[in-house]
Amino acid sequence: MLIQSLSELPAVTERAVIINFNTKLVTTLALLSVIRHAKMPVLLIDCESTDGSLKHFLALMKRYDFDILTAPLRPHGQTLDWLFNHIAAEKVLLVDSDLEIQDSTIVSFFKDYIDEPQVFGCGFTNGPSWLEEPAFQGTALENALYHERPWIPLTLLKVAPIREALRHGKSFVDFYLDNEYSLLSPFNKLRSRFKLLHRIFKKGPIELRRSCHALKPAAIFYDTGAKIFEYLRYERLMFFVGLPEPVHHRFATHFFGITRNTLKPSDTHGGGGLAKISDRVRYRLLEVYGEEVHTEEVTERQQVLVGRK
Repeated sequence: MLIQSLSELPAVTERAVIINFNTKLVTTLALLSVIRHAKMPVLLIDCESTDGSLKHFLALMKRYDFDILTAPLRPHGQTLDWLFNHIAAEKVLLVDSDLEIQDSTIVSFFKDYIDEPQVFGCGFTNGPSWLEEPAFQGTALENALYHERPWIPLTLLKVAPIREALRHGKSFVDFYLDNEYSLLSPFNKLRSRFKLLHRIFKKGPIELRRSCHALKPAAIFYDTGAKIFEYLRYERLMFFVGLPEPVHHRFATHFFGITRNTLKPSDTHGGGGLAKISDRVRYRLLEVYGEEVHTEEVTERQQVLVGRK
């Protein structure tokens, strides 16, 4: 059904959530794969799409069982903060709008372990790693340490511990930490405020950097969900049951960066626009799910800053 507020949804043990913005073609693939493989209620959140998404999914709802909610377009991390603060579910399966689940066994794996008492989530463990790709060269993220986190495109998370982390001031919002002089907090704050001081003291002794994953990086990037992960795993000493992220392709196809590219076409770190993958997505929709999707041009809108998915 079409709902106006999360409060209209009945309380459930588990619910899958997909967030859509102007990507109705690939979002349809994500939605149908979740309906087929996840075996749980599905909520599709449409964030001010201008490509006919709402009309398309309302029509699709006549043939498939899922709910639709419209919501403001916000940075991805802020939307997830809001979602976990208000959804009436014990567990939430996050599925990116540009991901197709191809094997039910991965969701079964998540469900097998999520109810262990000290486990806060299941999925794929993303990081830690160094940001050495060409897309980061010449940016503040060049050679930064990418902090460990759940791979947000496909992860099952318990709502209660996530809410605890949010109450303690943590957030899904991505965060960049300049780790130089981080052990000298007053000086580090001054250095952050004054550009001249920052230029003079651009690099400091490695001994004055805080440790992270037994390393002392000059900078740390907390991608979407990494701050939540850090709190629950290393402060609360809870567990995340995760396969290494590089093996996700055995269970799902992720068309990386489609929503990111839709929001910000100039972003060089995105995987490319819809045009690059539309034929492949249409083939999957028709051959696997028996569906065709008609698309139209997306109108221009104000660019927003979003975290990397």
